[in-house]
Amino acid sequence: MASQADLGPVIGGSKAASAGRRLMERLPGMAPKPFASCRVLEGCAEAPLAFHIEKGEHVPETVAALVRPWVLLQKARGKELIFNFAPGAGDRLMNMNLEGLPQASFAVHISAPLTGGCEVSLRGRPDPSRLFDEQRRAVLENSLQP
Repeated sequence: MASQADLGPVIGGSKAASAGRRLMERLPGMAPKPFASCRVLEGCAEAPLAFHIEKGEHVPETVAALVRPWVLLQKARGKELIFNFAPGAGDRLMNMNLEGLPQASFAVHISAPLTGGCEVSLRGRPDPSRLFDEQRRAVLENSLQP
């Protein structure tokens, strides 16, 4: 399999290439530092919805990377992120609720795809990507106002 370094010259430096690079980094094993993203809300362009890992021993840091953008968002909103572990609930590891957004109901799932490894994902309603984008934008806009 080609590495990100091998594909670097192919995807170049244009806007389309930048979008291609972001898409490529979402593929299993292609992100340069898959769990080091989103250390500050301004740096979280989007909240990841899933990570594929090869070894189950990486589940804790994978779950942390998956929920970190939501922790930062809720902290910036002055609200709490509420976790309820869900033992015995199939592939659901835990439920995640956002204080102040009662319509948001998310769950972290872990499953073993046929291709091997583990898939750690965030699922729920409303669409987590859209909700994160809307709330992040509102928080950042409010922080810019005097």
